[in-house]
Amino acid sequence: MHLESFNVEGVEVSKEITEKFRDGVRKAVKNGKVKFVYNFLFQFQWYKEDKSEYAKKFRSFAEYVNQLNDSIKDSDIIFDFEKLVKVLHNNDFDLNVNMLNSESDIRFLKEDAEKIYDALIKANAKTSNNFYSSIMDRYANEGTTISHLLRNERGFILSLHQILSNDESLFLNNPKPLSRLPLVFLKDYLKNLIQKYSKILN
Repeated sequence: MHLESFNVEGVEVSKEITEKFRDGVRKAVKNGKVKFVYNFLFQFQWYKEDKSEYAKKFRSFAEYVNQLNDSIKDSDIIFDFEKLVKVLHNNDFDLNVNMLNSESDIRFLKEDAEKIYDALIKANAKTSNNFYSSIMDRYANEGTTISHLLRNERGFILSLHQILSNDESLFLNNPKPLSRLPLVFLKDYLKNLIQKYSKILN
């Protein structure tokens, strides 16, 4: 695709080539030859305003790889999530903010929201604030990667926002400890995120 974008003679990512690639991947997955590697690193990105044929092919390919990554189960993913919850409980999140990087192996599911919430309401102000800042960074950009991340984690985002919205201790007119303040900000951020990407998240 990169060479094709420069109009190199004899280079074209045709439907036939794409189907051969996908067929090869399907067989590899079926035979257990493919291991989960979340960030299939994309070396080239396009702005969403780019309507070129090459950009469309890239987005289609990126969509496929992200769906493939989400379909392959790996015990390491469960371990990483439980490790994150443990870090939140231990209030040492400042040492592990990269665990929430959009390129990390952690993928959030709808059922993960309750565990995250339970850990956050027990965490100190620094930990909960670092989590809030890291979530903002995780969903910060508007490129191909973030679109798929939002779509894949929409259940988690919607569920966590609902849980936070139902917590009366986070209402502005109710007194609250300092450690809850980042959760107020997190609730508002998730609300804005949902509104901004409503087509993806609903």
